[in-house]
Amino acid sequence: MTPSTAPARVTGWRITGLFWDEHEPCLVASHPDRADRSLPLPRGQELRLALTGPRACVGLWDQRQGRRLCERPLPAGTNSQCPACAEQDRGKQLARDAYVDERTYLLYLAWFGPELVKVGMTAAERGRARLLEQGALWSVTLAQGPLTAVREAERAIRRAALATEQVRLTRKLTALERLDEAARDQAGDDLSRVRERALQSGLLDRVQVLSDQVQDHTAVFSLTVPTPLAPFHHRLDPAAPLEGARLVGQVRAVWGRVLIVDLPGRPEPLVADARLLSGYRLGPAPTAPHALPTRAHTPDTGETHDQIGLF
Repeated sequence: MTPSTAPARVTGWRITGLFWDEHEPCLVASHPDRADRSLPLPRGQELRLALTGPRACVGLWDQRQGRRLCERPLPAGTNSQCPACAEQDRGKQLARDAYVDERTYLLYLAWFGPELVKVGMTAAERGRARLLEQGALWSVTLAQGPLTAVREAERAIRRAALATEQVRLTRKLTALERLDEAARDQAGDDLSRVRERALQSGLLDRVQVLSDQVQDHTAVFSLTVPTPLAPFHHRLDPAAPLEGARLVGQVRAVWGRVLIVDLPGRPEPLVADARLLSGYRLGPAPTAPHALPTRAHTPDTGETHDQIGLF
């Protein structure tokens, strides 16, 4: 490994992600020699983040040992782990059937917008945290059971084209902009229809079917329906490095792992995928935004225009 590519020793506090529990989101920073620190992100929370580089892999989380930071450098983007850590990540191992888990799992449907119903699974002990991490606006829990049986039911529903196993963030954002008063009723109808078809087709025969009601998560995200996301807003550029950027503002909402922030002196909010922040070290708290690589988002067309360093 050449000197230019050799990883530097991990020092200082590094953002390792935005996480949800049953009730609220928080931005977590990790240190190689100290316990993690969490910044709760309720509506109205002041943000003062100075991002310094180089960006590095966030490492691995261990239930007993906590966070083990990694030193390998990472380019800008939503990926927060290097290939070696991603290979060892327990969640990613589960996704590719490379790990056997004895816990009870839940099978759920998540609604993100018209024609955007996702089927997924989560460990029962996590409650609704997985749904909140994904930004599910409405959801329903279909069944529970061991990992293998729940996985088979999930894939059967996907193969029957009743729901998808993945919805990209860009599609979620587009749907969020267009939600209207009818969304609540439509979400309930869509989720109930998929549930009934899965039951009638025998896709849930090997799991324990649950009689859960449709759950509304919009209030937890501090989103209002209609118009949960302003049609005119700025988005953090996913391809631009954030070293040297200063994010100063007030939290308007946290939806999944997306921060919606009001910036001082700007009528339009900033929409920031928090995965883009992961891996950067934290410097002294700034007083004003600076060098944020953003794109102005235009409604309807969805066009964006680069405005690097506008704020």
